[in-house]
Amino acid sequence: MNKITFGVLVLVCIFLIMGSNGSLGSIDIHEFNLLGDTKQQKIIVFRDDDLGPGWSVDSAIYITDLFRSRNVSHVLGVVPANLYGKKLSDDAVLYEYLKSIKDDDSIEFALHGYDHSYHEFEDIQLDGSPDSAVSKISAGIKSIEDITGITPVTFIPPYGVYNENTRIALKDTDSLHIISACQTDIKEDKAFKEVDGLLYLPVMMYFYNWDEKRDNTYDEIISSCNHAFDEYDICVIVFHHHMFRDDSGNMDPAKVQVLIDVIDWAKAEEEDERARIMLMKDISREDLQ
Repeated sequence: MNKITFGVLVLVCIFLIMGSNGSLGSIDIHEFNLLGDTKQQKIIVFRDDDLGPGWSVDSAIYITDLFRSRNVSHVLGVVPANLYGKKLSDDAVLYEYLKSIKDDDSIEFALHGYDHSYHEFEDIQLDGSPDSAVSKISAGIKSIEDITGITPVTFIPPYGVYNENTRIALKDTDSLHIISACQTDIKEDKAFKEVDGLLYLPVMMYFYNWDEKRDNTYDEIISSCNHAFDEYDICVIVFHHHMFRDDSGNMDPAKVQVLIDVIDWAKAEEEDERARIMLMKDISREDLQ
């Protein structure tokens, strides 16, 4: 039976069920389409934060290459400068590495603040001073463009916090139209919605449990994502490459294995067509509930 014939049969069944009163009863018509699919695929996003100058560059490269070797898409949260005035262009190793992967379609370069100072955008001003939202965001965009030739469309506020001035500055850029923060956007009912020109894609799961000061287990990560699927059809998973190291500064095989296991879970979901692994820049409001 071809897809067109199947689609016609589905419509006939729907009309028969509706009967004369036109009611579907407990059947949700959104569960059907002409191709016979029953439900919208879920979305999985991997996001690695804190790729910045002088900031655990070896682990950043290690984790990025781990994803690239498995051909799995993920978002890089790039920090253009550090608190000591060092910029990406001053870090030769990271600078050259980012240049070398700029044409990799499985990678998205997102702007993760400017210098990642504590709650950098929580009380930021809007004026034209060097420390204003407009100045920091503009300088951050230019930094990524100078290295990769790519204009970022996703903004990740450090520590997940930002104010109204940040939103205004983002809208003024004409490029940054996605914001990926944390639970605040869920509480404000902006999660996975487009509001006033910005698409909100908040974090649903961290690899590290900040409240309990420990790493989350594989089971906890998958369980949290399945819960996010039930609520929003999407799970944004965030990790920090430098937190996969041991106390000696070397990559910790046990921690890395958890990441590999989660990646394999996501790939299995994708292979079975239950989910898609996506970059934030490729997500539109039509992909969401």
